[in-house]
Amino acid sequence: MNRCLVYTVAICLVGMLTSKANAEPCLPFSDRIQPNPAGTVIVIGRTKDTPHVVVVPAASPNTLNGVRQCVPNAFLTNSRLGSYVHAGAFADYNRAASISAMLRSRGLDARVVYRP
Repeated sequence: MNRCLVYTVAICLVGMLTSKANAEPCLPFSDRIQPNPAGTVIVIGRTKDTPHVVVVPAASPNTLNGVRQCVPNAFLTNSRLGSYVHAGAFADYNRAASISAMLRSRGLDARVVYRP
C-alpha cells in the first residue's frame, strides 16, 4: 500500500513539474515588445490612443509580483470592481492579446479590456 501511495505522489509531482516546464518562457515585457517609443512618457489613466488594456484581477498580494516577472512596469490600481494589476495599454488589440496570453500561460488570470 505504501508503494502505491509513493507512486501516486511521484506521478503528481512529475505532472506539476512538467506543466510548469511547458509554460511559455517569461521574457520581460520590455524584451518582447517595446511598450512605448523611446523618449515618450507613460501616461497613467485613460488615453484614446491605447484603448486595449491588459488587466489581471489582484486575487492575492503576490499577483503584482507574478505579473512583474513578465511586465516590470506593471502597477496595482483600483476600479469600482476591485483591485487589479495594469499590465499595459495598447492601440492594437493583437499586441494586448499576446501579453494577456503570455500571462495566462503563467497561471495568471489576465484579460484584455476595451476602454474607448
